[in-house]
Amino acid sequence: MLKLFKCIFVIILLFPLFVSATLFELSVDIDDAAYQVYVTHDGRDWAWVSPVNTQFNGCAQPIENSEEYLTEVLIDSGCENQLLAPQYRDGWRFATGAELSVIFNVLTISSFYDFDNSMYIQATEYWNTDYTLGDRLNFDANKISGEWSNNIDFETFYVRNHDVLSVPEPSIFFVFIFSLILITRKTL
Repeated sequence: MLKLFKCIFVIILLFPLFVSATLFELSVDIDDAAYQVYVTHDGRDWAWVSPVNTQFNGCAQPIENSEEYLTEVLIDSGCENQLLAPQYRDGWRFATGAELSVIFNVLTISSFYDFDNSMYIQATEYWNTDYTLGDRLNFDANKISGEWSNNIDFETFYVRNHDVLSVPEPSIFFVFIFSLILITRKTL
């Protein structure tokens, strides 16, 4: 019986570590945002990811080997902003020209406006090192792109198939519960 109490005591002490580690890992994911930061339409998720359409913006000097920094943040770059490639987040990709025509013809600026929260639905914080808001005036003027260029006046959109979205199951909890059952059975 004393063994059972020891096991339960150890589990109670370790449980907060399991929970905090799992929650910390999940909190940086776009899908775990407290506020939905993309629009779902016609089987795709649409993310308004940047008010510029260039990988590096406002740099004091050109960035060498920029291909190395598609999914990694360049530290001390001397740039105003770094826009990460869509693959920085699982399942995302550049929007094609045909997909962008959907934004022009079906998904308008009002599709990206949340009337309940009085704000635009944007995912800029998930791909930019400094920028947090897109530019509505560029959107209204159809200055939208799905691929990078050297044009800082264009808004950037990424897209993914909606079915790639999956809710991560913290398997550590299953292992934890299974271990608890095994320990309990052995001590009883």
